[in-house]
Amino acid sequence: MENENSYETEEIKEMINNHRFHEGEALISTLMLKEPHAARPHNLMGILLEKEGKHSDAMKHFRAAYALDPSYEPAEKNLETFGAFAIDRDYDYGEEPMKETKTVQQKEHALCI
Repeated sequence: MENENSYETEEIKEMINNHRFHEGEALISTLMLKEPHAARPHNLMGILLEKEGKHSDAMKHFRAAYALDPSYEPAEKNLETFGAFAIDRDYDYGEEPMKETKTVQQKEHALCI
């Protein structure tokens, strides 16, 4: 199951990073049905929604992931990271965090939302 989870996470990560959000959302939704009490699918959905600019919805999924498993560190880290305004953000997929640097202009835009 661990290898399958890792493969699915990598596949979803690739979809998100290539802006294939619809495909990523479909795969994550399937994972949610398959693993209804798991934090990982909600964490992944939070990342996808955050990348789409849907911050409020993303935070709901990060909170759901944390509520399902408070020991799941990626959800806790993403809650901390995206619950605060910051320039440097690391998306934590559950393996190696991916760093994304936003410009000050992007940060100012985010503050206006």
